Amino acid sequence: MEGKKSVLELLHSDYSVRTLLATEAFWLENKQTLKGNFDLHLCSPQELEAVSSFKTNNSVLAVTEIKNISIPKHLKGLTLVLDSIKDPGNLGTLIRVADWYGVENIIASKDTVDLYTPKVLQASMGSFLRVKVSYTALEDYLKNISLPVYLAQPNGENVHDFSFEKNCLVLLGSESHGVHVPLISSVKKRIGIPSYGRTESLNVAVSAAVICDNYRRTNSHPMLG
Repeated sequence: MEGKKSVLELLHSDYSVRTLLATEAFWLENKQTLKGNFDLHLCSPQELEAVSSFKTNNSVLAVTEIKNISIPKHLKGLTLVLDSIKDPGNLGTLIRVADWYGVENIIASKDTVDLYTPKVLQASMGSFLRVKVSYTALEDYLKNISLPVYLAQPNGENVHDFSFEKNCLVLLGSESHGVHVPLISSVKKRIGIPSYGRTESLNVAVSAAVICDNYRRTNSHPMLG
């Protein structure tokens, strides 16, 4: 993880940080509030930029252990299910959208881009620390789940009038290919986002945001504070 904001969130999460590369200025500013048993290496801004993937990184870089995340036995609220999302920016944004709307779990197909790809982490803006992303064989998983599965599809029921069950899954595929045909047999209903213009499709993360917003509008009040 790179950058002041993201690394500070990481250091206050349940991830185990192994190594911290930081400028002296960052360390002096934050050392009183940081927790964790990590190796600290102070370096100059120039040295930090030399090993960073950012164009500019003049504060801190952290190396952390990867967590193996399993699917909870009992899913609550809205869960996003992703089929073959290959673009790291899209996955990172989907995680950020989920975090905004209080979606705790994302379940992804095994061919979806890896959560720990640097571009995914960067696009999530730290939200991966709060949203659990797990990978599984979706066809087998969806066949054996008792919760309703809704498919996001252009010709589905109007999302603005859609009646969501409190505990449910929303299945999203790639913008260009949709979802794999074997998954459709597990779908209970289809959700569509009406178009008022001429573009042919919506980005998958934008679609997820619209669906999450309508789910929250009918199922809960926004968090305060």
